[in-house]
Amino acid sequence: MNKGAYKGALDAANLELHDLHRLLTATEQERQRLITRISSVESTVAALKTLMGELPDVRTLGLAEAVRQIVRTSDTDSITAPKIRDRLKALDYDLGKYPKAISQINTALKRLVGKDLIQAQDKKTGKTTFIRRDVIVDAFRRGMSDDEEEQK
Repeated sequence: MNKGAYKGALDAANLELHDLHRLLTATEQERQRLITRISSVESTVAALKTLMGELPDVRTLGLAEAVRQIVRTSDTDSITAPKIRDRLKALDYDLGKYPKAISQINTALKRLVGKDLIQAQDKKTGKTTFIRRDVIVDAFRRGMSDDEEEQK
């Protein structure tokens, strides 16, 4: 092959390489768009199942929504972040993609506190526990009923 033939092959290869990089970038952007959409639809499905009284499979949820479901369905009045982590593991939730899972669980819990969906309680042991709002409201109502009974 002469130098001209190499030049032509090089130009063609460079053009193809440029096209492949452009296609890869477009594919990665489409992948991110699909991941975002999937997450949104999964949250919608979980919310609708909850409204219908069904419990969603936490493995299909994002971490924040999975934490919310664990708190919401907890059989105890209060729960700690480590217990939430343990329940997520027991439900085969993939915490491997979260290098600092306990920290991210705490962040999700703080956001739920900020949205006034749960309440944080600092225990004398130094641990923070979280209580569902409906538990607080029920306890308050029971207290009101007890007070009304005492007044009779």
